[in-house]
Amino acid sequence: MATASYYDILGVSPQASQRDIKQAYRQLAKRFHPDGDNAATDSAAIARINAAYEVLRDPQRRQAYDRQQLDPGGFKRGQARTAAQASYQRQRQADREAVRDCQNWLRAVYAPLEASIRRILDPLEAQLDALAADPFDERCMEAFQAYLDDCHDQLQQAQGLLVSQAHPVLAQGAAECLMYCLERIRDGLEELAWFPLSYDEGYLHAGRALFGVAERLLQEARASARAPA
Repeated sequence: MATASYYDILGVSPQASQRDIKQAYRQLAKRFHPDGDNAATDSAAIARINAAYEVLRDPQRRQAYDRQQLDPGGFKRGQARTAAQASYQRQRQADREAVRDCQNWLRAVYAPLEASIRRILDPLEAQLDALAADPFDERCMEAFQAYLDDCHDQLQQAQGLLVSQAHPVLAQGAAECLMYCLERIRDGLEELAWFPLSYDEGYLHAGRALFGVAERLLQEARASARAPA
């Protein structure tokens, strides 16, 4: 059985004027008012009457209701389309915010962190060449020790940068590569620091190999750190 329309509930035609709708509601309200003479006591009917009047008394809501009655499927499709558009816009906004967060992180964290790592890795070959010429030369050893001291300072600075702020989701891969890169640099420096104490070149080879791993991890971080447009 078809559900009664709001017009049926108020006992008016769909072409009724706003005045007719108001008069029909008043008559029904008197009839069903609990304090009236011979009042009906159907609370469900009272609720239906009030609901119908709330819609039909407002011209804009009445117009929307009429459209729904004429094409209920189209109305539902319109609602679904509106919901889909709203969901799409929310996702677009979330995507824009994610890109902005990633770009900010690349500027504030990644760029200065990579610069610190480069100041550690780049001078190593020149330092090893100088030591190979004369590992017992006091000035060469002092220069190498100064290089190691500077590397420790740069490493500490880089580690502080990495934890200075949480990385965004889009920078997850780059942040992980940087973390592993710094760990390999730390391990490499520990190996290199043994050479001035032992003059064992095995420590130089081990440190160089670990720095090579750190270099590859830095390249992977750079590839992952390309900011999305």
